[in-house]
Amino acid sequence: MQMMQDEIEKHEYLKRDCDYSIIIKPGAFISEPIPFTEWQQEKIGQVKKVIESLNHLFGAFHYYYGEPGVPSDIEGLYYVAHRYGELYASLLEWIIDVRSTNASEIYSQVIQVLSELPLKVIEQLKAYPETSMRLIRETESKIAAGSIEKETNIDLTLHVSIDNSVLARLHEEINELQDNLLN
Repeated sequence: MQMMQDEIEKHEYLKRDCDYSIIIKPGAFISEPIPFTEWQQEKIGQVKKVIESLNHLFGAFHYYYGEPGVPSDIEGLYYVAHRYGELYASLLEWIIDVRSTNASEIYSQVIQVLSELPLKVIEQLKAYPETSMRLIRETESKIAAGSIEKETNIDLTLHVSIDNSVLARLHEEINELQDNLLN
């Protein structure tokens, strides 16, 4: 868990760039509806792929962590932690990429809301290592105090989800954009 937290912290400057909307490299210009729709669909697909990769990565995490009584694979856990940080960074870079896209003013609200799509996942990724380490420490203390059994299992599952309110706002903005383009 500490390695995961360390990997997250390596990307603090990137996180700040997202927080303050710092754009180092301006993106492409999109002015027509069809290229914009294709770009938007591609961006949504990219976020989905990162979330799928996180699910696969946690399968690897459980494999390398090992069963009770079986030593963990430290090299494998380092791999997981490193990739965890890379997936976190890829979501931050995705936000910056979306925000750097130049488009006609009519698309600006869709771009803004679209850029918020992975924010909840980013928060969950950032919080997970610390929350997990706290849970482990609390469980160890309870075992030492004799208030719970030594064989107690701890659920270290990472739950990531896109904020449904952002999805709803995105659909509203897309519908409004379509209405504006048709009129």
